Amino acid sequence: MYKVLIADDEQAVRIGMRSFIDWNKNGFELVGEAKDGRAALALIQQTRPDIVITDLKMPEMDGVELIRALNVGGFRGKVLVLSNYNEFDLVRSAMKFGASDYLLKVTMEPEELLSILKQLCEKLKSEKAVLEENNKIKLELNRNREIETRQYFAELINGAVSDDDCDKKAETFGIATNSSPKQLFYVIIDNFEKAIKSGKIKDVSRCSQTLVTAAADTLDSPDIYIIDLNHREFAILFLNCAELNVSELAHRIQNTVSLYLNLSVTVTVSRVFTKMNEIKARYDSCKASCQYRFYCGYGVVLYEDCVKMNDDITCLEQENFIVKIKQFIESNDQKAAVEYFEKIIQDAEKNKVKPEFLKNTVNIIINDLFGLLIHYGIKDIMDLNQYKKSLEQSETADQFRNELSALLEIFCIRLQQLKYGVYKKPIDQVVKFIDRHINQKIFLGDIAKEVGMSEGYLCKIFKSETGKSLVQYVNDLKMDRAEKLLKNPELMVKEVSDAIGIDDQFYFNKMFKKHVGMSPSEYKKKVNSKSVN
Repeated sequence: MYKVLIADDEQAVRIGMRSFIDWNKNGFELVGEAKDGRAALALIQQTRPDIVITDLKMPEMDGVELIRALNVGGFRGKVLVLSNYNEFDLVRSAMKFGASDYLLKVTMEPEELLSILKQLCEKLKSEKAVLEENNKIKLELNRNREIETRQYFAELINGAVSDDDCDKKAETFGIATNSSPKQLFYVIIDNFEKAIKSGKIKDVSRCSQTLVTAAADTLDSPDIYIIDLNHREFAILFLNCAELNVSELAHRIQNTVSLYLNLSVTVTVSRVFTKMNEIKARYDSCKASCQYRFYCGYGVVLYEDCVKMNDDITCLEQENFIVKIKQFIESNDQKAAVEYFEKIIQDAEKNKVKPEFLKNTVNIIINDLFGLLIHYGIKDIMDLNQYKKSLEQSETADQFRNELSALLEIFCIRLQQLKYGVYKKPIDQVVKFIDRHINQKIFLGDIAKEVGMSEGYLCKIFKSETGKSLVQYVNDLKMDRAEKLLKNPELMVKEVSDAIGIDDQFYFNKMFKKHVGMSPSEYKKKVNSKSVN
């Protein structure tokens, strides 16, 4: 429905126009009436009509002045003027300033007015479609330009643009290359892989888009560009930071990301620079400085000039440190081993040693401890690699300490098992309980009750001491028993399945095939054919 406003100084005309046609029936809504141009202008600003019907001669402000005022205000509707026979000069002026059509008051008929109004509506509809299409094209062009601009900055950061072409290419995107002070933020999502595995980040691409949008809304400036580098790392470029409090902005970005995404980010702030071709150097330096996050933890704001990471590892090379660690592990003194490693970590933090060099130093010791287990006869160390991998992937010193402590505990337990061939008493009870009930369904709650532990704690220490989860241990033991029973030619597969407490033969077949590499019937046929031969 199109909105119409009437402006005429004669009350009789206004009343007549109101009843001249059935406005609503014909798709129109009368939104206001005014007795002069000034009052009409105020009403137009309030009601925003699509069509204004105005008399030409009115007090305060006449129709021509009203049209001129509407043009200044950017009115996008249509104006229909009403005139008398002797007002042709005013009509010409009105048409010159943008009136769409005119009607003579004395000869005006409802059909004629309705016809002109409908024509004006068609013009409005057509102009609206053109405007929407133009806006769509403009929006697409702006979007493409923004994408190309961000791509340009990404290429700068990656060193794909030469110094000679740097400013020239910037100018093609309308980017000022003046000497205004510039700064860069290097932003990284903390604990990214864990957030994906836990489901905290369900869609990596959507998460990064939300982060960019939230940061852009927070910063809200045309001279700021946010570049998504790999969905985890971002660069924020300030082309003019003269009036900005970058420290406050860094904390605002962290708070915004935490609010909208429930994620932590670490921000490293570059020094101020002026030339576009310095962007890569500042980015590389910020990324290097961000390694200090390993020691100070997640969600911090770091500064390029305040952090210089060190390649020198001489401070980590303690005298006979590998020999001492081995002695601690052999004597089952995990506490002493942890304390020794703690000194190495503290020295690394104090001297700002790059985390990779600290990890390499510790990894050398860990490999020697693997060799110690092999020396004492361990047959399989594959399950220990997961602990080693977690240690290598630690993003903070606290994570590193926890993973290292867990691995040292495992080393101590395994070495004691290898040297003395026994588990600790509670685990020994569990093993014996499982062995006694291997021909039945075994429930975790029953085992926990047997040894007087919670289920969670039992699972944890069982895995620590045996290297296997309880479920894996029970399944392996059942399958080992099944192998022996299947060698008896008189036993059917179903009888074997029942004998180890698995009443679902399909499930038994699946488990056995996973354990042995062939189905129970294939295995039975194979071993029995050998015995016949």
